[in-house]
Amino acid sequence: MPADGRAKKEARLIELLRAQQLKTRLRDYIASVSPHLPPPPHLDPIIKRLEESTRRPIRLAISLPPRHAKTTLITHALAWRMEWSPADTHAYASYSDEQAADKSRIVRDLAIGSGVELRDDATRLKRWQTEQGGGLLAAGLLSGITGKGVNGLFVVDDPFKNRLEADSRTIRNRVYETFREVVMTRLEEVANSASVVVIHTRWHPDDLIGRLAKDGDFEILNIPALAEEDDVLGRQFGDALWEPMYSRAYLEALRVTMGAFSFDALYQGRPRPRGSKVFGAAHYYDPARLDLTGCRIVIGADPAASKKTTADYSAMGALAIRGRDPSTRTAYILEGYREQVTVPMFVADLRAFQDRHHDAEANVEGAGPGKAVVQTLKDVDPGIRCKESPTEGDKFQRAQGVAAAWNDGRVLVPLGSPPWLKAFLEEVDDFTGVNDDHDDQVDWLAHAWNADEDEPADYTGRTTTAPRRI
Repeated sequence: MPADGRAKKEARLIELLRAQQLKTRLRDYIASVSPHLPPPPHLDPIIKRLEESTRRPIRLAISLPPRHAKTTLITHALAWRMEWSPADTHAYASYSDEQAADKSRIVRDLAIGSGVELRDDATRLKRWQTEQGGGLLAAGLLSGITGKGVNGLFVVDDPFKNRLEADSRTIRNRVYETFREVVMTRLEEVANSASVVVIHTRWHPDDLIGRLAKDGDFEILNIPALAEEDDVLGRQFGDALWEPMYSRAYLEALRVTMGAFSFDALYQGRPRPRGSKVFGAAHYYDPARLDLTGCRIVIGADPAASKKTTADYSAMGALAIRGRDPSTRTAYILEGYREQVTVPMFVADLRAFQDRHHDAEANVEGAGPGKAVVQTLKDVDPGIRCKESPTEGDKFQRAQGVAAAWNDGRVLVPLGSPPWLKAFLEEVDDFTGVNDDHDDQVDWLAHAWNADEDEPADYTGRTTTAPRRI
């Protein structure tokens, strides 16, 4: 055979071998279609198992920290499976139809880019097909996956949108029931090939991965942001998962800012049940030595506005807040208030309280039985300065931000013995967020902290403009 003929044959053989390698090795496929997105090493255990799914069915549940390339890997894996076996049908489900459609578009574009031929109806993101009859089904998990069965890879990616959903027992039950009754029943065990991968950030001990761990029929793979004992990747204790994208110093600072409760769930994959103490020991400042110049004065209030009697407590408090950086923002508690009073009495006390604290606007919980709470207060005194406070989530969820700052020593109470302080500290110390006897003062503290956090960066509010001591 002439030399040029041998060279062409060898080149063709190399091309065929490379094509076969791309079909069997997911990492090589990603390098080929998205060279700007090389998979970080922490994804290796997942890649290994996804490659195994072409040879045997797998049942895998993976927890990863936020923004650690999990969805990027999954979309490429689905497109890779399309090229590997274009006659197979796969599925992708997430927390909403919109999210699923967005990822379906990415998978479709990757498949087209790597040479997979699609039918003319491939513009339908909920269901598109290859020329060989395979394709992708995509929908919000609770909307339901419709169409033919799945004989390839079924991915459930982030079934909960946020903590609010994951903390809802009703939604957790619906997610689990849909998973068992819809996802697992749509698998076609053709040639023993259908696989299921669940991948999400952890929120709650009883979330989908938590339940699958109890059931025992899925392999559970947890990859924490900071290495723990017997790390699955062989890291040293405390090593960061994705250097230099997220350094150990960054993650440790994030733990302080978020609080251990949220960080351990989202970043370590170890959600804890409620019921333990939320706030640690108090930190103090000396009122005689504190200069409040430039601080933002913020008032939080939790009136018992739904009652006509004095049976429930009403509470309010004032913070002097300095700084905008989430890791250093500091609040000095200037004064607290907790009384059993009627609404008119509370409004009068709030007026006097605001007079003592730069006439700062009161941030009040936005919703209550019947009339909105703010409107109830303004019915008593139309001139009272108050607005609705951010109220997403329950008391426990709303308290997480200020609790993290408190435990980091950035929410301080005054030295001395002001008359309100003892009851305030007792309530904060007892707070668990689960059937607490009293939580009115934790409420006002959270309302004030969260309201300031939600203001734009250039917001100054009511600030002290001259040296002021309390």
